[in-house]
Amino acid sequence: MEHLAILTFDLNAPNNEKNDYEKLYAKLFQMGFDNHLKDKDNSSKKKELPTTTVVGFFDGANAAQISTDIYNEVLSFFNSNSLHGKILSVVSKFCAWTINEV
Repeated sequence: MEHLAILTFDLNAPNNEKNDYEKLYAKLFQMGFDNHLKDKDNSSKKKELPTTTVVGFFDGANAAQISTDIYNEVLSFFNSNSLHGKILSVVSKFCAWTINEV
């Protein structure tokens, strides 16, 4: 069953640089995340998400396990690249969203 995953993060200064963000985004995109989301009302139009927020759709039977797997993979990337910060991973099978620029 497909689940929507939302991941947001902060990298703590002063050790983190622009290159750290670029490496992390590359990893997240490789995992299946995107920093744009199609509006449910107009599926042909993608809108940019807030900075340091990405979304992806992942198959699995259990939202908790998908969230744990995502968190562990991102945490491993943080550790192997000596990054420090905060990570929030939310996964849901049943969801609705609204995205717009205000």
